[in-house]
Amino acid sequence: MTATPGAHRYEVAAPDGGWGWAVVFASFLATSLCGGSIYSFGVLYVAYLDEFERSKAATAWIGSIFTCTFTFAMSASLGLSHKIGHRATVMLAGLVSSIGLALTSFASNIYSVYITHGLITGFGFGMGYMPGIDIISVYFKKRLSLALGLGMAGTGAGHFVLSISGQALFDIYGLHGTLMILSASVLNLCVAGALLRPLGEHHTAVVDVPVRCDDNEGHEIDDTNSQAVSDKASVNESIDDAKTSLEEIQDIQSKSTVARSRKKLTCKSVVHSCISFMYDIQLMTEPVFLAMVFIAMLQTFGQYAGAAHMVMRVRDYGISDSKSAVIPAVMGLAQMIGRPLYGFIGNCFSIRPTLIYSVGMSLCAITTAVSVLVKSFTVQLIYVIVFGMSLGGYKVYIPIVVSHFFGPKKLGYGTTFLSQVHGVLGLLVSPLIGWMRDVSGGYDGAFWVISAAYLLGALVSLLLPLVDKLVKRRRSSMQTDDS
Repeated sequence: MTATPGAHRYEVAAPDGGWGWAVVFASFLATSLCGGSIYSFGVLYVAYLDEFERSKAATAWIGSIFTCTFTFAMSASLGLSHKIGHRATVMLAGLVSSIGLALTSFASNIYSVYITHGLITGFGFGMGYMPGIDIISVYFKKRLSLALGLGMAGTGAGHFVLSISGQALFDIYGLHGTLMILSASVLNLCVAGALLRPLGEHHTAVVDVPVRCDDNEGHEIDDTNSQAVSDKASVNESIDDAKTSLEEIQDIQSKSTVARSRKKLTCKSVVHSCISFMYDIQLMTEPVFLAMVFIAMLQTFGQYAGAAHMVMRVRDYGISDSKSAVIPAVMGLAQMIGRPLYGFIGNCFSIRPTLIYSVGMSLCAITTAVSVLVKSFTVQLIYVIVFGMSLGGYKVYIPIVVSHFFGPKKLGYGTTFLSQVHGVLGLLVSPLIGWMRDVSGGYDGAFWVISAAYLLGALVSLLLPLVDKLVKRRRSSMQTDDS
């Protein structure tokens, strides 16, 4: 850390290694348990249909409630992490999600599952997902892209493992037994949380103490006794004045604090406090971030809606059920490989993050268009592999791009809000894709829209540095005019 004369600071430099790799492993474990649960809900969806014998729409509400709760719990977890620490937040998430799954195993009707799986388990998994990603930005700076790629690869790993093992568990233990096994498994979030040790616990902090420098250094000093006594008296007088001023300031501050505490809490102040706890309001006024929100809206078409309808589209092409069932597992494995691969590329080569971000979306657009034109199983399998790797790759660069423009302290808030945009719009876009399929009799038109959305998002991402430059130039001009 570079010391700055005349300033008090308490900072710890990112070690870019050491215990940071244990933090990366903890993040991988947390994202595999939490993130993988979203993509693998299709396995539980079938089991819930057989168990409760309700309509597909009524059963699908479990996943919808779970996704909404998951995304909004991410904001709460970030605010909680800054209050009680990342470690305690993830460990608490493990307990909540384990209790939610255990209660679901005893549910006798689907309305109970709405609460136990949709709300309680969704809130627990949402709390456990973001803190591990947020703390990586504290431990890494130069290797941030690689560390995030490895940590976030857990989502693809969880998707792959749960897709493969879920059906086998149901066949052996049934729904209730499987939920109890999952309840015990997610307690590993407590293990992951225990590894999220704060950086200050094992690195020595440096405090810069202001030092007063004598401008007349090297000049001849009058060493008479009268001058020394005069200087000493002057110093003592200054100290006494400083003490008096400090006491007056403290007295004013204490009175102001008491006055504020006596003020009646209004509904507006409570809402503002809650929003400030979960979100960074200033970040949402930045033009560059608003452009990233627009990109996130475009990404939603392929990220959730396209992935949800991918298997059904393959079946419409006349491909057998046994082959189409491989698609989700292959996509999860591709994401698991793509995230560290994209992170490695960004770490080893001096490439602007927005460029890699754009390349990932461009590959998604191109492969989606090819999959519509060529409908053989081989091409669809290649499409899923490239699409999954690119999807996982550009998602890794969402926090990196946020950190690039706004600094690592904004990484968690920015990534969380963009993930919520994905989750909320995903609930609307997925039925829209299904409606387009029912109207047109096929998925071709819908997937052309997905391809166009990705292509537009890639073009906008290339303009982010230009927008940032224009904003900084305008603010600099305004400051000059004010001065």
